[in-house]
Amino acid sequence: MEDDKKQKNGSAAGLFFTFFFRGIVIILALVIVGLSAYLVKEIIRGNDLKKKKGTKAAVEKSILTEEKGDDNLISNKQKDEDTTTDENGDNTEEGKKEKVSSANMKIVVLNATEVEGLAGRWTAKLEDAGFTDVSAANSYNKYDTTKILVAEEGLGEDIQEYFPNASISVGTMTSEETDADLTDVKIIIIIGASDSGQ
Repeated sequence: MEDDKKQKNGSAAGLFFTFFFRGIVIILALVIVGLSAYLVKEIIRGNDLKKKKGTKAAVEKSILTEEKGDDNLISNKQKDEDTTTDENGDNTEEGKKEKVSSANMKIVVLNATEVEGLAGRWTAKLEDAGFTDVSAANSYNKYDTTKILVAEEGLGEDIQEYFPNASISVGTMTSEETDADLTDVKIIIIIGASDSGQ
């Protein structure tokens, strides 16, 4: 009888340890599978982040600014005009709007050169030409060529005839770029070195 008891105890203990070790193996297998899945997920996520870092993020620029580089000017839209040919083969401007007069608009002339008093001289010339609300100030940046910034497309075309080499674009400036009061200003003329001899 004692032998039967020992055999039963031995087989019960053996049975217990067998199931115990099988349970541990199954748990370890599940942990390994779970960690593998997590590792694969993290690797995929890391690759996605690398791809995102590798491409430049699209930075929204203000509608009135462009990258500095063209004489450090802050502006954005260049004037576009579509041209077509008429029956004589001559180029004609399609959709050209009537010129808007700048005579009564608030205009600021900025000196963007080393020449003292240049903005004042241009202000006087424009006043003599019939522009009634013109003031002079300084640009903190220096430019090689004259730029005309307008509040909206179609403005300033009559001023461009005084500065034939100037580019005209929709834009504005900030108090970090000029000492001018820009309240209600419709046109900013930034006199560059190209017009400093006038």
